[in-house]
Amino acid sequence: MNHETLWQTKLAARLHDPAEKALVLLRDPVGHENGTSRALTRLLGYATHGQPRYAVVWQEGQGTGYVIKPDASQPQGIRVQSVPVQKLQAFEAAGQASAAQLEALFRV
Repeated sequence: MNHETLWQTKLAARLHDPAEKALVLLRDPVGHENGTSRALTRLLGYATHGQPRYAVVWQEGQGTGYVIKPDASQPQGIRVQSVPVQKLQAFEAAGQASAAQLEALFRV
């Protein structure tokens, strides 16, 4: 497993389960789905706006960031595209990126 594959696997796991899962699994009768996952769903307005279509992440000081989208055809259920950080920062400076701009990154 190379560095990028490891990073993508870790990201997929973080997106799938909340951090407290390891602490409450098999200890809480309601399970781990009532903690961070439920709070984020409520706070992010998923009921109003639906599930996110894209996530954009990068680490300061790195030249490459990532755009992530759900993709049921992929083994981990997500698709990850490497993108130059400058492009992601330009989206941030503009206040947002449109769905069309983000989707175009996957057609490269």
